Amino acid sequence: MSSLRGKNVLITGGTTGIGFETARAFLAASANVIVTGANPERVASAERSLGANCAGIVSDNASPAANRELSKACEARFGHLDVIVANAGVCKASNIHDVTEAAFDHEMDINFKGTLFLIQACLPLLRPGSVILMTTSVNDVKGIPGQLVYSATKAAMRSMVRTLAAELAPRKIRVNGVAPGPIDTPIFDKALPIPEEAAAMKALEAKFGVMDRIGKPEEVAAAFVFLAGEQAGFITGIDLPVAGGWGDV
Repeated sequence: MSSLRGKNVLITGGTTGIGFETARAFLAASANVIVTGANPERVASAERSLGANCAGIVSDNASPAANRELSKACEARFGHLDVIVANAGVCKASNIHDVTEAAFDHEMDINFKGTLFLIQACLPLLRPGSVILMTTSVNDVKGIPGQLVYSATKAAMRSMVRTLAAELAPRKIRVNGVAPGPIDTPIFDKALPIPEEAAAMKALEAKFGVMDRIGKPEEVAAAFVFLAGEQAGFITGIDLPVAGGWGDV
């Protein structure tokens, strides 16, 4: 029997890509799931697709006030949380020559600030044995031209994983990151709206690892499910790459 059966799981940014597949994987492990997203239509679609044990909540991860309201909604539905998957994020192209203050704030607010205040808001719902997981990126240890702000937000999240793992260990709460490499999700199409450019970028990034392909969202989801379960009970503070060897060999 799955160690996640009956566990209550919150997944931010759970309407598409990695977040959606992670929700599906937790549901397959008999967990109860809440997914969030900023787009009401995508939230409603995800809720319908994922089924009866999944609730969708519209929430803006960039807003600390919205994260406090999200915590109240989780408490009203579940009473407590066992797993938080802080997955909501945005990736925009940026470099030192043309990044603007507004673009910097937008990416930092969603990826780093939002994640920090999400966790702060939900901490009262976590009991001993709970798990906090974050979607970081292999960019947190690599220098990627054109990914200046995004990489910085993920490096900040990687640091937060280490710090919270130490701070929350006395409460018996584990904290880990999952660091995807290039994964075949809608993020390519959002960053590169021209289909030919998105396809070319996927082909290019497939060459960065040693497996000569980009990853699948369900492969990242499997890492989250592993780290949330009892089999990972002695693992905290890590940043697990799911990147096909990109930067590892």
